[in-house]
Amino acid sequence: MVRKAADSAERVAYGEKSVAPAPLPVLPVWIEVSLSAIRHNFRQIRASIPSRTQILAVVKANAYGHGLLPAARAMAQAGADLLGVASVVEGVALRQAGLAVPILILGQCLPEEAPLIVRHQLIQAVGDWASA
Repeated sequence: MVRKAADSAERVAYGEKSVAPAPLPVLPVWIEVSLSAIRHNFRQIRASIPSRTQILAVVKANAYGHGLLPAARAMAQAGADLLGVASVVEGVALRQAGLAVPILILGQCLPEEAPLIVRHQLIQAVGDWASA
């Protein structure tokens, strides 16, 4: 049995069947982000650890819904030593926005993205010898 999806790209194959995902309910939710609270909390963490300890502020996936650029700026202003992103695209976006703090790409990159990593002075995490 096959249920038709509005867009064939939405179909998920299960063996011989192709099933459209169930629609998600629309919920009246939102998030309010206090950048001053992010900076304050970061500084509290910084004050509680040895000064020689570096902090990687992970802002991948749109800073987990907090907004990539505002959260990254707040963390950099508060003293983050590095910013962690999921992809080359996120790293380039931060560079284009003027952030100079070191940026570590936590996810894998495609070979054709290597020139962007070099051009924007990003750092690529490596998980195996083949990727190196």
